[in-house]
Amino acid sequence: MSKKPVHIRDDQICAESGGKGVGAGDSGGPIKVKVAGKWTQIGLTSFGVGVYPLTIKQHLIPAVFTRVSKFCSFLEISTYNEFNKESF
Repeated sequence: MSKKPVHIRDDQICAESGGKGVGAGDSGGPIKVKVAGKWTQIGLTSFGVGVYPLTIKQHLIPAVFTRVSKFCSFLEISTYNEFNKESF
């Protein structure tokens, strides 16, 4: 495994959780946070280690997600204003 650093851009989110993680086939899946008792999607799975047993060690090797809030304008235009940017 490479020890090369991964540089995270402002349109990405780096997230980790011990014993849980992003695996093969999870690309495009949501990452959500609970705000005021309501679950809100903040990103889409981009990449992670993807192979067991490393998937359960993502507290050491975090996964990277696309930050949806950086694409709100594009999503509004593409969905003819059906996209609800207030959630982001």
